[in-house]
Amino acid sequence: MSINLEFVATVETVPQEAVVGLITALKGVMREESLTEDTVVDQTGKVPGRVQAYTTGPVIISGFGRWHPTFEARVKQVAGEHAPTATVKIDWSFPDEE
Repeated sequence: MSINLEFVATVETVPQEAVVGLITALKGVMREESLTEDTVVDQTGKVPGRVQAYTTGPVIISGFGRWHPTFEARVKQVAGEHAPTATVKIDWSFPDEE
């Protein structure tokens, strides 16, 4: 079953020297998931130590129940590789349910 969703993955407490590498790595995750046209990865608002990957509108995901744990684990893995002390939070929203 397919579902429309939006997400914001926030990685905080990223050392400034790790920001560019983390952004590049998260863009790679989005590319692997075929989400590059539907997401932005940046140092949102130029807040020091915070990087976000977020959808620009609803995306359709098939098999969300199987997909999202793997996606979340991959985002956390990439964040940990670039900023071991960083915290990761992914907020999901489902526009069809609002």
